Amino acid sequence: MSIFCGSVVFSYFWISVNALLMKFLDVNGHIVIILVGFPIIVFLVRSLREYRIEVLMKTNIDKLNTDIDALIQVNKMTDFSRGVHRDQQERMTMIGVINLHVAEC
Repeated sequence: MSIFCGSVVFSYFWISVNALLMKFLDVNGHIVIILVGFPIIVFLVRSLREYRIEVLMKTNIDKLNTDIDALIQVNKMTDFSRGVHRDQQERMTMIGVINLHVAEC
């Protein structure tokens, strides 16, 4: 799931919850509450996506449930081979995944 798609889904949920609050409670400033919630939602979706990718990278390729999970793992390895990585921890995780894959083959 992309960060944009996840953000849209959770934003719709956030607006729905605020609409219900507005219906049942008499609170002013719902627009401000909704607008403050958007950056929090984007941060949470980004963190959730990074955590899921990290778990996928540590999963054995035989235990992956769907082809999309395998594709995410292959794309991540391809990015690593091109030298695209954010920090030292991600680099060391990728080296460990590659070494584990080489040992299994």
